[in-house]
Amino acid sequence: MKRILEVKGRTNRLNSEKLDGKNCHVWLAPLPLEQRFRKCAITKDRGYRIGSQEVPYLDALQAINCQERFVRIQRSAG
Repeated sequence: MKRILEVKGRTNRLNSEKLDGKNCHVWLAPLPLEQRFRKCAITKDRGYRIGSQEVPYLDALQAINCQERFVRIQRSAG
């Protein structure tokens, strides 16, 4: 995690320095993408500009539409 955060800092949010300015998105499901694109996408990111920052489009979609299942752990009574 430390290494990926360092790379994202050096590259202005990309997760690799080896893809000629492109970003690698490894897990794209459950986004509504064609099945052939669900394993990995290496692409120039498009994004939304918010003030002086740009938020990558795919990152925003994954954050908003995560559809992850959560489990509640409860302590036993007694």
